[in-house]
Amino acid sequence: MPRRPGRSGFLTLAVLMASAVITARAQQARTVKSTSVVGTVARAATSAPIVGASVELIGIGSVRTDSAGTFRFVDVPAGTLMLRTTMIGLRPSLKVLSLGATEEIHLTVTLDAAVQELPAMTVREDSSRTPSLLSDPTGFDARRRNATGGLYILAADIEKKHLVETEEIFHGIPSIYMDTGGIVVVNRGVNSTRDLERKGDQFYHCIGAQVVLDGAPMPQPFNINEVSLDRIRAIEVYRGAATTPAPLRTLKTNCGTIAIWTK
Repeated sequence: MPRRPGRSGFLTLAVLMASAVITARAQQARTVKSTSVVGTVARAATSAPIVGASVELIGIGSVRTDSAGTFRFVDVPAGTLMLRTTMIGLRPSLKVLSLGATEEIHLTVTLDAAVQELPAMTVREDSSRTPSLLSDPTGFDARRRNATGGLYILAADIEKKHLVETEEIFHGIPSIYMDTGGIVVVNRGVNSTRDLERKGDQFYHCIGAQVVLDGAPMPQPFNINEVSLDRIRAIEVYRGAATTPAPLRTLKTNCGTIAIWTK
């Protein structure tokens, strides 16, 4: 009769099987790529790499570009994320990224030279009330103080309302309504700027108001709910080109402008 394996034989077999499972899982883990974002920051005019630019995946973390102008984020969660890039003296950039699981995105971010119209300043004996680019680089406080024709909303105003979604900020504002997909629309009558804008004899489509996030124009259409409520420091609302300040004007200014500044 064949001998039946003893207890020690069963233990040896169990150990071998467990070892094989662990080895297989380790090999599988080595073959799975983590989700990552890799890129280069360069000057738009010359394509020269920018050293020391700040690159932030909003809500995830931030890094600075190295001597070759490159940056890298690893182990990034899949989903829709916003990549903000800034450098002193250059216009900031903000991109919306859609990341799939175990995906690596390679991109190039180009920054244009900043063109900013500085407000006129009057030097007084007490200069504590004089707007300062150091204390207010966005210019928001100066524009709100001077009441340049826009609507100004602060984080404290938003917190008092106990809102759930960012689009709720715009409910009840005259001539402003929300379209599907979180699109903010400026309504000026029968022909809303949801549909048209005019430049000379040409008409162009407006797909909602132009959203400017931390100084960077966002592509249209833009879902305003992608900017979480707890990230918002202030908002400016302008209904057309006549009231929009020069630093916030874009090719879509006639569509109305929603400028959002984050914390």
